[in-house]
Amino acid sequence: MSTVKKDGYTLEKVIQDIEEKRKIVDVQKFEYLFVTIDPNFWKPILINGIEVKGQRPHYSIFANQMGELGWELINYSHDHLDAPKLIFKRSK
Repeated sequence: MSTVKKDGYTLEKVIQDIEEKRKIVDVQKFEYLFVTIDPNFWKPILINGIEVKGQRPHYSIFANQMGELGWELINYSHDHLDAPKLIFKRSK
């Protein structure tokens, strides 16, 4: 690694300091759910690519149920060419 100095520190020292601070700071982590909605019945058909079988609630009820479980709806997309998609996230 270079020994170029920046404000009295070598580049190695600056990078080392950044890495040490990153270890100290508890980085918040998230998990995500990607939900595909059936455009004919407005019910979930895929969650993270896995087919949903059995009884399925209307997407508005589903979104509220997910909220009760700590999932936040962060994105909704829909156009006439593709099935509606919901993206949920929550802290790990």
